[in-house]
Amino acid sequence: MTIVKLTAAVQRFWEVESFEDGKAMSLEEQYCEDHYRNTHTRAPDGRYVVWLPIREEMLSELGESLPVAQRRFRAMERKFLTNTKLHIDYSQFMEEYELLGHMKVIDHDPVTPHFFLPHHAILRPDSTMTKTLVVFDGSCKSAINILLNDIFDIGPTVQPLLLTTTINFRMTKYAVTVDAEKMYRQIWVHPSDRALQQIVWRKHQSDQLKLYHLKTVTYGTACAPFLATRSLNQLAVDEEKQFPLAARLVKRFYIDDCLAADDDKLRMIEGAVAGISENFLYYVLTSDSFMSALKRFVSRRGRVTDVHCDNARTFVGANRELQEYKQQFDTVHRSSALAESCTEAGIKFHFNPARSPHFGGLWEAAVKVFKHHLYRIMKNTLFTIEEFQTLITSIE
Repeated sequence: MTIVKLTAAVQRFWEVESFEDGKAMSLEEQYCEDHYRNTHTRAPDGRYVVWLPIREEMLSELGESLPVAQRRFRAMERKFLTNTKLHIDYSQFMEEYELLGHMKVIDHDPVTPHFFLPHHAILRPDSTMTKTLVVFDGSCKSAINILLNDIFDIGPTVQPLLLTTTINFRMTKYAVTVDAEKMYRQIWVHPSDRALQQIVWRKHQSDQLKLYHLKTVTYGTACAPFLATRSLNQLAVDEEKQFPLAARLVKRFYIDDCLAADDDKLRMIEGAVAGISENFLYYVLTSDSFMSALKRFVSRRGRVTDVHCDNARTFVGANRELQEYKQQFDTVHRSSALAESCTEAGIKFHFNPARSPHFGGLWEAAVKVFKHHLYRIMKNTLFTIEEFQTLITSIE
């Protein structure tokens, strides 16, 4: 290789990720942005509802897609006959899809513009989450050689540049990685557009082939990355006043992954665990958090005198704070009435020996039994934090 070619190769290497911050949108991209801004809504469960950015002039030209989808599915069924593990994993994936309410059985309506998406499996043996992923093929041609993705506008790139994300991640003292689970499927597609996301499925060959429509943004369609990322950004905008630190973190997502960093450790942690909506709330395991939980418990069950727990720093810190509060009341106010108003004062903590979790076997067993029956009742039902707290309090 000559010096000229070598120099050109090095230049191309560094130009792989072009830095075009502030690039103006094309007319198509601006249309997608305006379409999203004018049509998206928020469902009662807190999720966003979006309309697909459809090129209306091409909608009537889709052609018939059901025969192709049926043929591709029967090909998958032949694979199931020779790969039982694939059949089991595939069925579990689809059953979860239906159980979560992300797809629904429908009757075929040949009049309404529609499209049937073929689907197949992608095997990821190294994945710690989903080893078998079902992918929907929006690039499959219909009977007249038209792709579903041909009628969608792709939309602009709204996530931060990968180069910017990587540099920011390496420049500060502390870092955190976050993954948005089932990110696309957290966003509803408006019912009027779901006919364009239909599939065929059955668990066993002896069953009748059923028709479904997919109710959420679907991986494999050309507009899905824009709709999902744009909704995540909209979430940050809508909730920024209530959760400023978390909103700042959400804006750093690159698709469904976030690499965030900060020189302030506490600020970074608070941003990482702060809730953006009632569907995504987290509890911080600090002494302050435990103190709040203890106050709620006392308010419902009455004053307690003894607390048995392990030697975690959360509880040790809470015990120290309670003793300090009691000393302040006894020393400064010298008022029994005022001391009584602090219902937690005087609680005695009994700690297990350090690094001896087996000493708490009695109450750990009780927690295990409660969790077992709770799971039997809830199974895979999705609760908002308000619904979950209501359920737990009612059981208590």
